[in-house]
Amino acid sequence: MNAFECLGLAIQFRIDRKALRSAFIQTQRENHPDHNPLGSELSERSNRAFELLKDELSRARHLLELQGLDERNFPLSPAELMAWMELGEELEMGTAETEIKRLFAEREGQLTTWKEEINGFSSFPFQKEENAILAQWIQGESYRRRLRKIQSGEQEI
Repeated sequence: MNAFECLGLAIQFRIDRKALRSAFIQTQRENHPDHNPLGSELSERSNRAFELLKDELSRARHLLELQGLDERNFPLSPAELMAWMELGEELEMGTAETEIKRLFAEREGQLTTWKEEINGFSSFPFQKEENAILAQWIQGESYRRRLRKIQSGEQEI
């Protein structure tokens, strides 16, 4: 399923949340079972598409998937991987909060840089270098989310 096509949206990383919601509501109206005999199935598809696209991480993975790729096609650089692992170790050891904040700020700065680049991608399918940046962001954002859960106590190491 192409979630972008399902909701009638352009295939791109940057999505205006209001436009996404409007597209979802319009699709739900059009596919209501009272108006469309296939409505239940189409309504379910648009629900899945909306849920997938409203989260940046799942949207980024979907963009790779639409091209027959996933983030494992583009491993993190050894330096980037080591930086995330160091942050995880510091959390595990109970390092001072100021050091944890500094390490998170460094990693989140890199994520912001990648995200700004991704937002500038102008045509789909993406070029190999663009897919590599997207995959790096996906992996980094996955680490960030997991480590933030560990930091908040929602998840164990």
